[in-house]
Amino acid sequence: MLSQFTQQIQATELLAQIESRLATIAWLGRAFGVHLILATQRPDANIIPGQIKNNLDFRVCGRADNVLSQIILDNTSAADQIPKDARGRFITGNGTVFQGYLFDEGQL
Repeated sequence: MLSQFTQQIQATELLAQIESRLATIAWLGRAFGVHLILATQRPDANIIPGQIKNNLDFRVCGRADNVLSQIILDNTSAADQIPKDARGRFITGNGTVFQGYLFDEGQL
C-alpha cells in the first residue's frame, strides 16, 4: 500500500515537471515563432493545463459533438460544419475546413 502511494506521488511530481517544461516551451515558442504540436485522444478540459493552452494560438478539431468542439475550439463549429460521414475532415479555430489524407507507405 505504501509503495503504491509513493509511486502515485512520484508520478504526480513527474507530471508537474513535464507540464512546467511544456508550458515553458509553449511560451518560448509563441515568443520566438516556434510551433509546438500537441495531440490528445480525449480532449477533456483538464487534459491540457491553462498555462499551456493560453500559449497555443492555433487549434484543429475533427468531427466532434458540441461539448468537445466547445472545449477545443471555443465554439461549436466542429459539430455544425463537419458532416458525420466526412472522414478525415478537420476544422481550425477560425472556421477553415480542410481534408486530411492517409497515405499507406506500402501502397506508394
